[in-house]
Amino acid sequence: MTTFSTKYFECNHCKQRMFHYELSSYHVHNSEAYSDGYIDYNPPVSFNPHVIFCRHCKKPIWYEDIDFIDFESYDEIERNDAVKSCDIFDLPMTRESNYNYNIAAYYSGLIDEGFVDTDGKEIKLRFEIWHLLNNLNSFGAAGWFTHFIHARFRIAFKMLKGWKQRRNEVHDSDKLFRKNLKRLCEIYQPANEEEKLLQAEMFREMRNFNTANKLMVEINDLNSTNAYRKINRAIKLRKSRVIKLN
Repeated sequence: MTTFSTKYFECNHCKQRMFHYELSSYHVHNSEAYSDGYIDYNPPVSFNPHVIFCRHCKKPIWYEDIDFIDFESYDEIERNDAVKSCDIFDLPMTRESNYNYNIAAYYSGLIDEGFVDTDGKEIKLRFEIWHLLNNLNSFGAAGWFTHFIHARFRIAFKMLKGWKQRRNEVHDSDKLFRKNLKRLCEIYQPANEEEKLLQAEMFREMRNFNTANKLMVEINDLNSTNAYRKINRAIKLRKSRVIKLN
């Protein structure tokens, strides 16, 4: 069962009173794990985001920096005056077929503008960008042929058209992917072997197979895991695309 708690706060830009539904607990039936650390849950889980937006001034707010207000300090009128905050999927750019790239480019712009003020925040946002762009490559126009053979032609051709349009954006997506992952490799400092395996994956996807292989040699406790074996095999075969682990 998925449950949420209501959190009240004021925008640190315009002081608009808002509330946010914070995820408290959730249940999943199954999931798919990928080598970049992304997990696709079924049913989907709406985790608490790193960035939310003020519904009034539209400016981004780093979620972990919010000073939430005690529920009891608001009277009923004040609570009724509060408006729900926005998340990234409330923005118009997420309603387009290439929304994964749009969100990744938006987050990259926030970093360039100095929105994040610590390496920790930058790492979290760059992981988001990494996963978004990998998802774009992983799922792309998958499924259009299935619709076609089942005579759902309108859906199939709409998906195919979107895929053809996306091919024109591959260059920009690849450029952003490399820029983001290069910076992530520079600032990411693994604290344990699981994180070192993730670092090796970063270098593998950057096609820096020699560095990735050196990191894999330093991993001892995880060398019998499925993730280690699949990533290590991809390094040996000099493959750089993200891998589904289960």
